[in-house]
Amino acid sequence: MKNSVLILSMFVLWGCGGSGGSNDNAPVAVDLAQVDLSGTWVVVNEIRKSKANTGEYLSSEFVEFKFVLEDTDDGVKFDRCWEYGGVYSPYGIKTSERFYMDPSDEGYVLVSNDTLRQISNYEDEFQPGFDFQSISTLSKISEGVEIDDGVFVLSGPVTVDERDNVCAWQVYSNIGVIRTIEVIAPYENDSILLNISLIGDIAEGEYQYSDFWDAGPVKIDVSSSVEEFWDQTGSNTLTPENVIIDFSISSEDFMSATFSFLGQDGGAYTGEFEVDLSNRL
Repeated sequence: MKNSVLILSMFVLWGCGGSGGSNDNAPVAVDLAQVDLSGTWVVVNEIRKSKANTGEYLSSEFVEFKFVLEDTDDGVKFDRCWEYGGVYSPYGIKTSERFYMDPSDEGYVLVSNDTLRQISNYEDEFQPGFDFQSISTLSKISEGVEIDDGVFVLSGPVTVDERDNVCAWQVYSNIGVIRTIEVIAPYENDSILLNISLIGDIAEGEYQYSDFWDAGPVKIDVSSSVEEFWDQTGSNTLTPENVIIDFSISSEDFMSATFSFLGQDGGAYTGEFEVDLSNRL
């Protein structure tokens, strides 16, 4: 398999609206080594799929979240928003022309004052007959640290109450109407995730379903790889049943809802979430 390594281990992508691709990829004539990259950046990773034998562009899938970069004498420290403040942070390499999160990658070039872009092409042995192009765009939204995207509260055998350090990422496509949002909060020595799967436009109001297979346009789950979570649930997920979700606000950029469900550990759970994506591009 020919496969140029992407900027990070890509998440599995699902589908919703979006547009196809970027045109202005010419680097800016600036010595990148002299540019301070410190700040908060939104990353949009686009995977463009084309028909190999015709060259026809077919579709794009996107994953979107935030990075925090800190330009130091030892290199450019970078953290995905849910990893910021952890014990270990990886360091990237900045040359006069490119910023490398991984030296084996193509590297990011500066395409405007606050925009970096990395492009690579690859084939996937599990999808023969198609060509793929990865376009990863980093856009600075703040000189400081701005990673708080909402609220995540969970009450039950597993408890979370996080209102200041909540990070969100989302995946979507320009084909279909499915969007998946992850609300990520600190938990024990790692993190806990609220997965929200959405089909189409979600109106304000109440949604109910009995189990995973019965779910309609809205589906939620809670997961974590933390040992304490496994000890309580016997798994890395709560796999909710008898779910009730009540949206008080629902738009493309902001959602607020309360929920209740029965976890696979037998526990009764209630909670709430807010997710604010309005500061994205």
